[in-house]
Formats: sequence, C-alpha cells, structure tokens
Amino acid sequence: MSGTNTLGVFKARLVPILEIISNLNQRQLHDASKQPPFSDIVQLCAEFFPALVGTIRSGTPDLESARFSLVNFFDAVGIPRGWEEADRFIDALVASFSQRHGEVIHLCPLDLADDLPNIQFGLCEIRTFNSKELSDLMQYERLKRRFPALQTDIAQLSYFNWLLVREPVTFAPTLSHRGGFGSLWDFDLNQDFGAIKPFSTTWPKVVDDAVYALILQNWEDYAQHRNYNWRAFQIPWVYTVTPDRLAAPAFPPSHETLSWQTQIGQDGVGQDVEMEVPLRLNAFEDYNPIANELTESRWQEIVSATSAPIFNPTAAHFMVRAFRNTGIDEFLSHISAVEAAVGLGSDFGIGGRPPRIPGKQQGATARLRRRIAGLLGDIAAGARFEELFSVRSAYLHGRLEGSIASRDRVDARIIARRVVNVLVDASIASANATLSRESFLSLICP
Repeated sequence: MSGTNTLGVFKARLVPILEIISNLNQRQLHDASKQPPFSDIVQLCAEFFPALVGTIRSGTPDLESARFSLVNFFDAVGIPRGWEEADRFIDALVASFSQRHGEVIHLCPLDLADDLPNIQFGLCEIRTFNSKELSDLMQYERLKRRFPALQTDIAQLSYFNWLLVREPVTFAPTLSHRGGFGSLWDFDLNQDFGAIKPFSTTWPKVVDDAVYALILQNWEDYAQHRNYNWRAFQIPWVYTVTPDRLAAPAFPPSHETLSWQTQIGQDGVGQDVEMEVPLRLNAFEDYNPIANELTESRWQEIVSATSAPIFNPTAAHFMVRAFRNTGIDEFLSHISAVEAAVGLGSDFGIGGRPPRIPGKQQGATARLRRRIAGLLGDIAAGARFEELFSVRSAYLHGRLEGSIASRDRVDARIIARRVVNVLVDASIASANATLSRESFLSLICP
C-alpha cells in the first residue's frame, strides 16, 4: 500500500469493523477470527497488501495465513476501545504490514550466578534488569493476552543476571513464512526426516557464538573450587522475543525452572519470614578480570577467526557443547574440541598416509601431542593431553577402571581453552595469508 489517499481509504473502511470487534474480549478473539467481522479485516488486508498476504497454489489470496497473522497482531497490541485506540491500532497495523527489518532478542538467564559485572561485546551484554525493563523486553503484556493462564513471574525473574543477545533479522516477504508457521506448499515430503545436520544447534547460533566467546575466558583461574565447578553460571534455557507483531510469540519458561533457595528474612513489621531467593554459587571472588578481557576488539577477533582458513569451526561447536554438558560428556567434548582444532584427516590416513615424523611414535595421538606443544610452546601441555586422550580412549573402548579424576576434567578444559585461544590469535595473524589449515598445522607437526 502506498500513498496518503490509499491509507485514508484503508482507515475509513477498517474503523467501522473495529467498532464491532471492540465489543469482544481477548479470549473470544481466536474463536471469532473465522467469521465476520474479523474475516472482513482479513479480506481488507488481502486487498490492500496483496504482495505480503501472498497466494496459495490456486492463485487466490492466502487468507488463512492473513487470519493467523492478524490474530497474532491483536494479541500483540490488544483490541482497540474507542476512536483514539482505533487510530493508533491502524497505524501500528500498517507499520507492521510494511515492516521489513527488526531485531530479535534472545534472553538467557544466568542461573546460579553471583553478582556479575556488566559485560558488553558486540550485540551481546550481561546485566540485570528491573521488573519493568524485563517486562518490556519479554513483551509481557502481549504474552498475557496470548496466554491467559500464564504463570511466569517477571518480578522473580528480575532477580537473576541475564545474557542478552540481539540479532538483526530481515522478515520473509509473505505472511505464510513470516507468521511463524511456514507454508505448507514448501513442505518437502521426500526429505530425509532422520538426517543429521552436523552443525545445527539447539540454541540460536548467535547465542552459541556469544556463549563461545564467554567460555574462551579463563573462568577456572578465578573459581575458588574449580575441581568441583569451573563455570560461573548455567543457562537452562533461551527465550527468544520476535519484533514481528504478525508472528506468534513463544510461551515463556516459568521462573520456577531456575534455581532457588529458602532464606529467612523480615517482613514490613520486623517478623521473620521464609522467602525464596536465587541460589548462587558464591564460587568466584573476582569477575572483573574476565570483564576486562572480553573487550569489543577481542569479540571481533573471535568472530573473525571462525571463518579463517586455518581455523576449524567444529572446535567452537565442541567448546559450547562442553559448557552445556557435565560429567563424561563435558570431558569428551573438551577432548573433541582439541582434536577438531589441531587434528587432520591425514593423521588417520584420509587422503593418503601422512609423512613420517621423527621418533618411534608415528600415530595420530603423537601428532596431536606435538602440535599442542608447538602451538602453546609448552611440551608439558602436549604430554598432558596425551594422558587425557588415553583416559578418553580407555572409556570409549571399555578399558577404563574407576572414575575420571576432577583434575583430568579441569585439565581437559584448560588445554582446550588454551589451544582454541591460540588458534584464534593465529587466525587473526594470518588473516591476509593464503596458508591452508593443513599447511599451517603441518608446519608444527607433519
């Protein structure tokens, strides 16, 4: 739709319909959306916004997608009551139908975290929010209209630290793709539904990237009991907020999914009462060194390195996986991150036998040890990784006796972090070189 006159006609025809709908309550809206007067709005939008509404296979307007999108919009802004609200409603509707870009917000609660300093890098930040700030970010009024039985307590959630990640997005050109449900006509029944996508992530990729940058910092150096836990926080879930009022919002997780503890406090008259407060690790004395290390420039280096020829992004994948897992899965993920970072297919005979190296040990593990020692300038680190790799192999091949020591778990984390960080630095240093990953690693150990 373009032109002031066209907008005036659209408003003139929409206002009488909104006057009728104003008598409905929000809960009646979904049931009423398939019949007049709501269906009249659907037809009107198809007439004035034909390109966005799109068509179905028969060539007729995709009225069902328009209906779903309008229901989402009414949930987002509420049913207008009176002239002034109707005027604002129509302006917002036109703006939403015309919107082509926006900024998705990913909210990640940092469960078990102490009082962290504010950290900002790129479009990411760690901070706390008061109830109103968090309510606005989550679009809580919209959620209450969409989910009448919603029990999520914003005030309780505001007690926690948050990782916030912003993601600029471009909206799809038609409502069938934009409204959050996709087009049935694009659904491929012949696809392999059981296929594994090796680099797919449970979290949005931008969240994975933010967490990856955070865990490349040396948290374990500041943890008071790092053999027990080197993490400063956990992320049990990610809540994504769409800026598109024509799309359906996701149901928010409850505050009860986070960690709480009972604490004795006092009420307004000085009486002792039990209250629920966030459970905190209290495991870190000083977070400021981490905040000082993860600067904007370091963030840019980490992002740039993942696309450098000598860097294997699978290493980043396993670093994040190690953060999200515990126990044996954490240990194996850190070992895999090192293998991904400094291992080559030729170590295992892929593409032909690798060249001989001096000494008796010719295997892939020996090459990993030498590359780690060369990259870090630390012979002991290479030897230590070889020991850890033997523990990993004993577990995988059924020869492990007893448990894996906490020292082994922490050392696997330290070596993985050091190796990946050095490769980030090397990737930046070789940004303008034509050196391949194979050539780079072979210079350290053939």
